[in-house]
Amino acid sequence: MRVLIIIFFSFFSCLSWAELPSGNSTITGDISISSDTQTMTIDQQSNHAIIEWNSFNIGENNTVTFQQPSSSSSALNRVVSGNPTTLAGALNANGKVLVVNENGVYFTPTATINAHSFAASTLALSNENFLNNIFSFTSSNQSSLQSVINKGLITTLDGGFTALLGGAINNEGTINANLGKIGLGAGKEMTLDLSGDKFLQVAVPIELATTILDDENKDVKALIQHAGSSNAHTIDIDIGSAKTALNNAVFIPGNLIATTASQKNGVITLGAGTTPINISGNMTAKEGLINIDAGLLSFAGKIDVSGEESGDTNFVSIGNIYLDGLIDASSTAAQGGNITLSSSNKIIQTSNSTLDASGVVGGDIEISAKNLETSGNIIATGLYGAGGRLDIESSNKATFYTSHLDASGTSRGGLVRIGGAFQGSNDLTRTTTQEETFIDRWGTLPSMKNAQFVFINKGAIIDVASSNGDAGTAIIWSDQETTMLGKILATGTLGGSVEISSKDTLRHIGLNDISINAGGHLLLDPKNITIGDVGTSQSWTYQSIINGSDNSAVDLTSFNMPTGNDSDYFGHSGVSLSGDGTKLGVVSVYDDGYNDSGDDNPAIYLFQFSDTNFSNPTLRGVIGKGYDALSGTLSGSLDFELNKDNFWPTIDFDYDGDRMVIGKAVFNPKAGDVYTIKFDDTNFTNPTIVGHISNTPNASYSENLQLPVRFNQWFGKGVSLNSDGSRMAVLIREGIHLISFSDTNFSSPSITRVLWTNTNTYGVPSSFANASFLMTHFDNLHDNAYKSELNLTDDAKALSVDADNNYIITFSDNNFSDPTLAFQFEDDCSSCIANNITYTPTGFNIGIGTHSLSGDGRFLAIANRSTTNVVKTYGFSDTSFSNPTLVSTFYPSNTTTVPMNRMSYSSDGSNLALGYLAQGNVPQGNVELWTSSNYLDGTAYTEDSSSDITISADALKALLDTNVNVTLQANTDIIINAPISTTGTGTLSLHAGRDVDINKSISTSGNLAIIASDMSANNVVSAQRDSGTGDILAAYESDETTSISLSASDLDITLNNGSGVSNASMGNIELATITATTGTLQSANFSGSGAAVSDKAHDGTTSATVATTGSVSGLTLVGSDLALVNTAAFTSATIGAAKDATVDYDLTGYLSSTMGVTDTNSTAITESVTAAITGTSSSSSSVENNDVEATSNDQTDIVENMIGDVNKIIAFVSVDAIVGSTMSLQLATESTIRSISPTEELGIHSL
Repeated sequence: MRVLIIIFFSFFSCLSWAELPSGNSTITGDISISSDTQTMTIDQQSNHAIIEWNSFNIGENNTVTFQQPSSSSSALNRVVSGNPTTLAGALNANGKVLVVNENGVYFTPTATINAHSFAASTLALSNENFLNNIFSFTSSNQSSLQSVINKGLITTLDGGFTALLGGAINNEGTINANLGKIGLGAGKEMTLDLSGDKFLQVAVPIELATTILDDENKDVKALIQHAGSSNAHTIDIDIGSAKTALNNAVFIPGNLIATTASQKNGVITLGAGTTPINISGNMTAKEGLINIDAGLLSFAGKIDVSGEESGDTNFVSIGNIYLDGLIDASSTAAQGGNITLSSSNKIIQTSNSTLDASGVVGGDIEISAKNLETSGNIIATGLYGAGGRLDIESSNKATFYTSHLDASGTSRGGLVRIGGAFQGSNDLTRTTTQEETFIDRWGTLPSMKNAQFVFINKGAIIDVASSNGDAGTAIIWSDQETTMLGKILATGTLGGSVEISSKDTLRHIGLNDISINAGGHLLLDPKNITIGDVGTSQSWTYQSIINGSDNSAVDLTSFNMPTGNDSDYFGHSGVSLSGDGTKLGVVSVYDDGYNDSGDDNPAIYLFQFSDTNFSNPTLRGVIGKGYDALSGTLSGSLDFELNKDNFWPTIDFDYDGDRMVIGKAVFNPKAGDVYTIKFDDTNFTNPTIVGHISNTPNASYSENLQLPVRFNQWFGKGVSLNSDGSRMAVLIREGIHLISFSDTNFSSPSITRVLWTNTNTYGVPSSFANASFLMTHFDNLHDNAYKSELNLTDDAKALSVDADNNYIITFSDNNFSDPTLAFQFEDDCSSCIANNITYTPTGFNIGIGTHSLSGDGRFLAIANRSTTNVVKTYGFSDTSFSNPTLVSTFYPSNTTTVPMNRMSYSSDGSNLALGYLAQGNVPQGNVELWTSSNYLDGTAYTEDSSSDITISADALKALLDTNVNVTLQANTDIIINAPISTTGTGTLSLHAGRDVDINKSISTSGNLAIIASDMSANNVVSAQRDSGTGDILAAYESDETTSISLSASDLDITLNNGSGVSNASMGNIELATITATTGTLQSANFSGSGAAVSDKAHDGTTSATVATTGSVSGLTLVGSDLALVNTAAFTSATIGAAKDATVDYDLTGYLSSTMGVTDTNSTAITESVTAAITGTSSSSSSVENNDVEATSNDQTDIVENMIGDVNKIIAFVSVDAIVGSTMSLQLATESTIRSISPTEELGIHSL
C-alpha cells in the first residue's frame, strides 16, 4: 500500500483574510454560535460538544472564541468537506478545543491559539471515544495521510496540553504549555494519555512504503521537524517504530524547553523507535528528565537538565549515536545528575562534545555501545565533594583519541571504569588492599560488559585526582587487547588505585604518563614484563605483497593489470592505511575501468584484513569507472570517473576506515578537486560521495565548498584526515589548506587556515598566511608537482609535510590555531629553528622519496628516493616532537631496482604499507605490507599474541619514590634488566605466571614481594602462559660473576605450584645477597635432605645438635652472604640407639634473626633423621637432694623396680605419691632421691 502524506504550504497562503469557520452542524452538545464579519463566538453549555464544519478556517485579522463551562470541557471540531484547514487569526478558549481535519491543518505565522488545551490532528477521532474522554486518533483513509504545520503561536494554560498529530509534523512556530504537556506525533494511530506517564503514544507507525511529499511535491526532510520553540513541563515527540528511508525521521534544529520559572523537573521524550533523530537545537528540562529513543541519533545541539538539584538524560539507539553537542546535567548545590547513553552499534563523540554531570558531588555517566570512539569530554567532577562515576563499556572496541575523562573531586577522587570492572569481574584472588581500594570503597556497582579491545591514544586524559582528599580509582580492562598511551592523574592526600590490564594482551603502557602519589596502587597485567634501560628500537617483519601478479596476497589477475609500458601503476601514487591498520586503499593510476570500460581512468582498490598482522586480506570494492557493476559481490564498489590529468590521485582514511577523501590535482588549468566519501560501516559497504571541494563543486553533492579564486593551484596533490574525519589537510602548489567540518560526516566544510609559502608573489592576505614561522622553508612545494605529501595526526594538532626535506608543524588545538614549526629533517640544518635531524644525502641522493607520520605522532618513517630502497624510522619523546631518535633502519624485501614512492603508517606506528613506482621489473606497481615491534621511551608494545611490555626503570622508580604501590602481573615472565634503587616506601610486587628473572639488583625502602609460577586463581591465563618451569632467579648478572642484591624493608619470595595452569611446572629459587628486616621464603617445590644430628648423652631434654647441614632442593644460594642454618630436636628425650629427630631449615645472613624456609602454606621445611641418646655413670655418694627426671613410661618402670628392691630390705619404706611424670620417693629417713642418672640402675646400694 502506498500512503501519501502531503504537507500544505503555499496553497493556503491565498486564504481570504476575512474567512471564519462555516457550514457547521452540531452532532452532540448544547452550543450556540454568533458572529460578525471578523469574530465568531461559540457558546458551549454542555461539557462535551461535537461540531462538524464544511470549513474551519480563520483569517488573519479574525477571531474565534469558545466560551465553555470549565477548563475540563471539550469541543471537537471536525472538518468534513475535504478541504484543509488554515488558521491565520486568533482562536481563544477556556477549555479544550480539538481541530480534526484529515486533509491537513496549517497555522500561518500570524496565527495565535490561546486555550486551556488544544489539539490539531489529521487523524480521525471517533465520537464515542471523544465523549468517553478517550483521545485515540486514527486515519480513516489509510491511503492518504496529511500533515500539520505550525508557524504561529500556540499557548495553552497551566496544566493543559498542546498536541499536533498527523502523518508528518512541522513546527516552525512557538508552542507554550506552561506546566502542561506538548505532544508532537507522526503515525497512523496514536493516543493522548492525559493522566498516565506517557502523554503521547504512537500505536501504528508510518510504514516503509510511505511516500512523503512537501507542498512542492518533493520529499520531506523529516516525519517530525521542529525548528521552532516549545515550552512545557512535559514534551513528547514520537513516531513509534516508523519505517522510513529518511536520514532524519525526527529533525530538531529548534528549542525544546521543559522547565518554567515556577516549575522544575520537566520531562522531554523523543521516541523514534528504529528511525533516525537529528537534533541540532536546544532541549531544556531544568532538574528534569530528557529521554531520547531512536534508530539512529545525531546530536549537535545542547541538552540542559542542570540546576540546583540537576536532572537526568537518557539516549537509547539501536543504531549509531553521533555526539557533537553538550549534555549538561550539572548541579550547583547537590550531586551531579545522571547521563546514560546506550547504542546497540556505535557511539561517536567528537572533540566539540561534552557530557557534564559535575556537582557538589560528581554524578554518574554510563556509556554503553558495541563500539565507541570519542575525542570529547566526559566530566563528573566533585566541585566540593567526591568525584563521580564514569562507566564506559563496549562489547567490542572502545577508542579514546583526545578525550578528557574527569572524575576528580575535592574531598575524594571518583571512579572511572573503561572496558570492564576490576580484573574484568573475574573471581580472582586479590589482596585485602586491592579489595578495599578497587572495589569495597565504591559500594554496590552496576555490572559491566567487558570490551574486547581498548585503545587510549596519546592526548587522552583520565583524571581521578583529589585536591584535598584521597584520589580515586581508574580501571582499564579488555578481554583481548589494551593499548594505553594517554595520561592518568590519580594524585591526592593518599594516591589513587590504577589498573591497566587485559585478559590477553597489554600492548603499551607509559609509566611516565601515570601520576600517582604516596599510598597509591598501580596494577599492570600483560603477558611478559621487562624492566630495563631500554634503548629506543624498532624491528620490522615483512608480511605480504599485493599487486597484479600471481604471488599477490589478493588475487587481482581478473582486473587485467598489464605490465610493460601500458601498466596500471598500482600503488604508484596513493597508498593509505586506516588508523587501526586493518583497512588499505590503493590507487591504480592508469586503471582501465571495469571490464576495460575506461581509458587510463584512475581507480581506488579497497582491502580489509582480519587483524593488524595483515591476515586474510580481502578485496571489498573498487571505486572507479564502471565498477558499480561489482557492487552485488563487492559492496565497496562505486561508479566514479576521476579526471585522468597527469596528476595522480591521493587518498586517506580516518581511523576505522569508514570515511575517505580523494585528492586529484589538475595540472592545466592549475586547479584540483577533493571528494569526501562515507561508507555505511567499517567494511567499506555502500560508498557515497558526500561532498566536492573545488573551484566549481558539483551541485549534486550536498556538502560542497567552493574554493577562493587565488588559493587552489594543484589543489589535492596531497590529502590527509585526522582520526574521526572532522579535520583535513590538503596540499596545494605553494601551501596547505587546513579544512574543518562541523561533524564526522563531512558536513559544512570550511577553510580554517591556509599556510602559504610565498605571500609576495601571490598577494596572500596575512589573515590566511599567519603562521608563526616563515613558510619559505616549504619553497620546494612550488617546484615539485608530484612528490610532496602530508600527514595529519589523529588529534589534528600536528602536520607533517615533505618537499625534498621533511617538516612537522604543530597547532595549539584541533582548530589549527598557532601553527609552529616543531621539527625539521634537512640535509643542512645550519639555519634550523626547531627540533631537527640532519641527514647525509648519500642514499638520499635526490631528497626524500616518501614519508609517513603515525597518527599518534610518535613515529616518523622516511624513505630515500633512489633505486636502493632504505626506510628509516624516527621516534619522539613527546607530542612536541622532542628528542628525535633513529628507531630503525631497514631494507624492504623488494629486490628490484624500483624506487619507493608512497608509504602509510597505522595510527600507532606498528603497521606500514609501502607503494612502489611502476617501472623497471615491476611495471604494474605493487604494495608491500610490514609490521613492527616498537620500543619507545622505555615502554614497549607489540601487536602479536606474545604481547611483551618493557618498562623504564626510571619511570618505575619515580612511582616507588613517591610511595606508590606498584603491582606488575605477567602471564609468563618478569625480567629485571636494569637496577632499581628507590628511597620511597611504595611496595613493589612482581607476580609472574612463570619466571621472575632478576638480572640487576633491587634496593627499596619499601616492601618487595616476588611471586613466580603463579596460579590461575591469581589471574594467570593458560593460553598466555608459555610452557616451562617457573623460577625465581636472583643470583648473578649476565656476566655470571657479579652477584645480585635484593634489599627491602619486608621481603617476601614465593614460588607457587602453578595450580590451574595447564602448562605449568615448578623450578628453583636462586639467591645471592639479601638485606631485609622481615620476610618469608616459600616454595611449593622445597624439600630438605642431607642433614644429620649428633648423638648425645641423656639429659632429659629433646634438644639436638646438628652435625651436618643439609640442603633444600629447589633453592640455590650463591656467594658467601647467605646460608642455610638448621635447628633440630628429638621427638622424645628417652635413651635409645635410633631416636627420631626433626631438622628445621632456615635462611641466615640477611638480618639479625633467621628467616623460615617454608612451603606455600607457611609450613616449615623439615627433615626427619635419627641419632642415639646414650647413658653415662654417676659417682654420686649421697642420695640427698638427688632428682629423678624421666619420661612417664620410663619413670614407671624405674619406680616399680626400685619399690621391689626397697620392700625386700626395709619394711618401713613407703611410696607416698606418683604425680604426673615426676615421682618423689619419701623414705622413713626423710631422705629425698634427686637427679638420679637415667643411665644408672637404682637399687639397694644406691639407697
